[in-house]
Amino acid sequence: MFNKFNQQAKKPITIIAFVASFIYFGFFRFWMIPSGDDYFWWGNQGTYLLYHGFYGPQATYGGSSNGRYFGNLLEIITMHRLTLAVLAYAIGWTLLIWCIWKLSGKTIASLLLSLLFVFTLQGGFINNVLAWNAGFVNYVPPMILVLLYLIVLEWDIPSKVKLFIPILTLLLAFSAGLFDENMTIASVILAILVILYYRKKLKHFI
Repeated sequence: MFNKFNQQAKKPITIIAFVASFIYFGFFRFWMIPSGDDYFWWGNQGTYLLYHGFYGPQATYGGSSNGRYFGNLLEIITMHRLTLAVLAYAIGWTLLIWCIWKLSGKTIASLLLSLLFVFTLQGGFINNVLAWNAGFVNYVPPMILVLLYLIVLEWDIPSKVKLFIPILTLLLAFSAGLFDENMTIASVILAILVILYYRKKLKHFI
């Protein structure tokens, strides 16, 4: 029985699982109630900051110069357009689950664990990431970008395409740093570790 869970998940099963995930998170976002920072970015303050480079008088508009440019922009868009919010939320969580499944072996067991991952989080994480739009836009997209970065590093890439990989990884890492300050630091540390790893790997083969 355990051997079956270690087998590669078949394509029809994975398609059904990820479609079900997309539908579930889409409905979840549709019924989500705005709270906290959602009202700030939904209101006049968010509109003002959008047209002023996300910086303004602290006392009046709560000026934001924390570097969360992509996160702030996505928050404003998703708070003003429910359809885009539902699509972003459903695609975001489903893509995060796919990345975890992809990096953990693409087995039936890893598929089940990836799908259950969201519901194993502590209550605080669920409230701040799963059930809060502002938390989602600032924390889930950068996690996806970092995981996609790791997936790209695993690709078996033809030599003609390898020239574009540094550009792609640079864009992924740079974009991940425009959502959350902690992820900015984590991206820099990850980049250093990857460089050191490949330096050692190339020296070994040379």
